[in-house]
Amino acid sequence: WGFGGGLSGDDADPRVRRNFQPLAYFAGALRTDANGDASATFTLPDDLTTWRVMVVGASADRRFGNGETTFRATKTLVANPVMPQFARPGDRFEGGLSVTNGTGASGTLHLDATLAGPLAFLVNDKPVMTASLDTPLERITKAYRFPVVVNGAGDATVTVHVRGPGGSDAFAIPLTVRDLD
Repeated sequence: WGFGGGLSGDDADPRVRRNFQPLAYFAGALRTDANGDASATFTLPDDLTTWRVMVVGASADRRFGNGETTFRATKTLVANPVMPQFARPGDRFEGGLSVTNGTGASGTLHLDATLAGPLAFLVNDKPVMTASLDTPLERITKAYRFPVVVNGAGDATVTVHVRGPGGSDAFAIPLTVRDLD
């Protein structure tokens, strides 16, 4: 429970989610026991989503079967990036995040964002590497955007932490800044 939310409370710093993958696990073959049961253990990526599990089984006597189910990985307060896939030197764009409040609580949402690499927030037309915001926490999904400028080429990282009544979340994502060639 100690990764933001749960038993750690509102003020705890959440673990920064960085491992985002389209596929959580794949096993080409699993052996069953005498009852026909099989199991697999794996660590989920950091994606907060509904995961789909698909299974196909085959027996030695050429009988086949299949099944599927879903399960959800989520938090009470979810922050997701709203950023372009890549950028070019000289670009200006509105980047940020969406926040989904599953707590049902109202109060203040506190947001801290940091840029690393050739990106900067524009505050009063001056480039800065950090931005913060305190705003009322909505009981819906809402996007928060900030003006960003690209100062050169290279690898950038966007890191965001959010805290509100009943939950917290954080993510870090890469952003490739490609030269104009």
